[in-house]
Formats: sequence, structure tokens, C-alpha cells
Amino acid sequence: MWRKSVARSLQRNASPFCFTPSPDAGPSQSQKSRRISDSPGARTISQRKYMHDPGTPDLIYHVVQVSVWSKAAETGTEYFPPTYAQDGFIHATHDGRLLVDVLNHFYKDVKDDFLCLELDSKTLTSPVKMEAPAPVGDKSVEGGPAPVAFPHIYGPISPLSCVTRKLPVLRSDDGTFLRIEDL
Repeated sequence: MWRKSVARSLQRNASPFCFTPSPDAGPSQSQKSRRISDSPGARTISQRKYMHDPGTPDLIYHVVQVSVWSKAAETGTEYFPPTYAQDGFIHATHDGRLLVDVLNHFYKDVKDDFLCLELDSKTLTSPVKMEAPAPVGDKSVEGGPAPVAFPHIYGPISPLSCVTRKLPVLRSDDGTFLRIEDL
């Protein structure tokens, strides 16, 4: 029953949670104030895996701005990227080798340091849906990655223990992304 309601809410392009973010607002105050817990709660690994689309890889990758990630970690609030309210999910990939091209397409003009997070989807408590590439904020996917299914995370990156590695992303002086260390 729960899975059907999630599917219906996703068909309406809404979040499977009890909120529907508006395009001009970030996470609500109640979402910002929820504390991150490293315990997976009442859900078992098999229940979490059931929340994910079939074919969701065990390891997925998401790139974060260091300033945004650090602030969430330091304050103990759940992490949502700056474009979450507009996009309705967290962008991720199943193949970390695709990230440099994605970063150069969408984030070359963003002045910040970046980290690549390797996430264990078996531990991640937010649902993961395998979907076609989607715009990031106001930037189109035109000229972006090849049209394959990508993991989209519908909720925060939680618990923090789902992050198995934090890999530095190297950039040139002009902002071009060069590579992700150890990937």
C-alpha cells in the first residue's frame, strides 16, 4: 500500500514525503530542524531496499559543495542540496566516472570546493528511483550526460553512516573540474 502511494505521488511529480517543496523555497523549518541520526530507525535493510527501484546499484555517488555539506554535518541537520526544492530530489549517479562531465556541465560556474560522496544504498533510508536525466535547477540536460537511468534520491542523505567515502574533487584555476581522487 505504501509503495502504491509513493508511486502515485511520484507520478504527480511530488515528493513521497508529507511535504511538497515549492520552487522558491528550500526545506521547511521542520525539515531543517530534524536531527540526523546514524541509526537506521525501525526499517530493516530489506525494507529500505524495497523502497528503492529495482536495479538500484548498491553504491551510488553524489557530489556536494563542501560549504553546504559541512554546515549540515556541523549543525546536525539533514543534508539537502541547494536545488532540492526546485528539483524535488537529490541527483546521483551509478557510475562515478560520469561525474566530471556532469560537474563541468552543471557546476563549473559555482565557486566552492566539492566532495564526491560514495553512498551505500542498502543503508540509505530515503527512497531511490532510477529515472532519466533531469535538469539541475535552471540548467537543462541538453549537452549533458547520455540518456541512461540515474538514481534520484527522494529525501535527505541519511543516516550519515550511508556515506562510505568522501573523495576530493580537483578543479583547475578557471573552475574546470579535472578529476575525483581515488575514483
